[in-house]
Formats: sequence, C-alpha cells, structure tokens
Amino acid sequence: MDSNVEKIVQDAKKLVDAVGAEGMNVLTVLYRLLSDGKPVEPERVASALNLPVNEATSLIKKLPTVFDQNGNLVESYGLSLNPTKHSFVIGDNRLYSWCGVDTIFLPILIKKNARIESPDPVTGEKIKLLVSPERVEEVEPSTALVTWIAADVATTASEIRGATCHYQNFFGSDESASKYISENPRVFVVKPSDVFNAINSALTPYRDIWD
Repeated sequence: MDSNVEKIVQDAKKLVDAVGAEGMNVLTVLYRLLSDGKPVEPERVASALNLPVNEATSLIKKLPTVFDQNGNLVESYGLSLNPTKHSFVIGDNRLYSWCGVDTIFLPILIKKNARIESPDPVTGEKIKLLVSPERVEEVEPSTALVTWIAADVATTASEIRGATCHYQNFFGSDESASKYISENPRVFVVKPSDVFNAINSALTPYRDIWD
C-alpha cells in the first residue's frame, strides 16, 4: 500500500475509533435522516434509535453537530444542509459537506449514490464525481486529485472545519495541486479512489452497524 494511502487509513481509523461504536450508530442515523434534505427533529432521531428524546439528544450533542434556531439538526460531522463549496446531491436532494473528502466516504454510510461538485481552489475548475457505496464510479476530469491533511480528534464543527476542512479540496490536475501544496506543505495529494478505499478500510470494523 502506498505510504500516503496508509497514512489516510491510520488517520481515519483514529477518528473513527474516537467516535466509537455507539457514536457510529448515532452518526449513521443522522446522516441518513439528513440525506432527506430537511432539518431533522430530535424526535425523529429518537424514534430511529428507539430511545427517549432526552437520551437521543444527549448522544447527538456528543458529536460535532449544528442545530438551527428551532432546535433541529442541520449539520452533523461533515454533512450539511447549509451551503458550502462542496455540493453533495442524493437523488433530488442537494446537500453539502464540510470537507472535500467527506463527499467521498459519506455514500458508504448513507448507502446511496451521490453526485459531487467542488471547485479547484487554484483554478476554479469544477470537479465532478459520482460515488456509490461501493466505489468512486466517475471522476471528471479523470486527472482530478484530492488533498489530505492529518487531523487531530476534534469535538466541534468549527474545530474540524478550521483544522482540517479548509485544506481538504479537489484539484483538476497535479499542476494545480502542486501549487496548493507548495503554499500548504502539511497536506499531500492522492486520487479520490485512494481516499475511498482507505476510509472504507477504517470503517470495516463497524460495518455491521449500517449494513
């Protein structure tokens, strides 16, 4: 395995293990409810988890999440109803992600195909992907790459976005990625399929939660 891909596996495993089995169960439920494209009431989460509302709400708040003014969930650990530069479309529902790499692994947990569109931060070129729960199906342009940066375990949405998401972007070519890396030497670049395979590997011990 390529050393960069192995690094992603290690980083992803660290983050997934920090969430733990209970957290992964809650997170998977949140992702699937959010994928309907509407704010999620705590009561719906409680029903899906078969728990009282106060217990479900307590579990939700252990994860990096964002609520609207009505107390409904609108963002959870990478998936957002609020617009970002990373568009994530499931069926007729347009959602968004915090990081570029979030769009690559979310279909694994949601178990639905997603169409992704995200701009190259250097050239502005639109990078488009089709990702299924099994693999990265399509990448346009075929030369597209994605950056990765090692992340410490963070507990809030703002911490994750500031420490990680700002640096995880798609690029149309090695040339534009290299320019970005020269200005941000902590990141490295890989193929989108490498990220998918690495995170899928890190998620394997918890697969019985969402299969």
